[in-house]
Amino acid sequence: MNNSIKISGALIVILILLLSSDIFAGNGKVNWDAFSTNLVVALKSNHPGLQESAMQRIIRYSDSLEITDGIYDIALIFRFDDNPQMRRLAMVTLSKINTDYSLSYLCQYLKYEDNQSIRKQCCCIIRDYYVSKKPEKMNELAILLTERASE
Repeated sequence: MNNSIKISGALIVILILLLSSDIFAGNGKVNWDAFSTNLVVALKSNHPGLQESAMQRIIRYSDSLEITDGIYDIALIFRFDDNPQMRRLAMVTLSKINTDYSLSYLCQYLKYEDNQSIRKQCCCIIRDYYVSKKPEKMNELAILLTERASE
């Protein structure tokens, strides 16, 4: 009985997240602070479907959200989830948040990445970030990625 209540609650929150994007688009008045807070709560849950839905919304509305409180939770999904697709979604979510902290996490843990596909995409994300935000540090980045690739 207890598990069915948890599942029902998680499904209701997922439904609210899915419908909220359509409702927000219709009236033009979006409470981005509340939406951001709810997404962070969803990220902190232990429900993979809820986390996945939250990351999809962050990717879609990243320019309007304040999600810095959820970066650590996304980073944990990227680092430790068993599902490579979920890890890839977390990696893209970190890149869409587009902060020094979120990208430094990707740089820091690149050397531990065993999945070559994720590793290559992560290198591309890091390179794109440096090209757009820190072009003066491209030489440092080249050295960093070369070191990480050889480890």
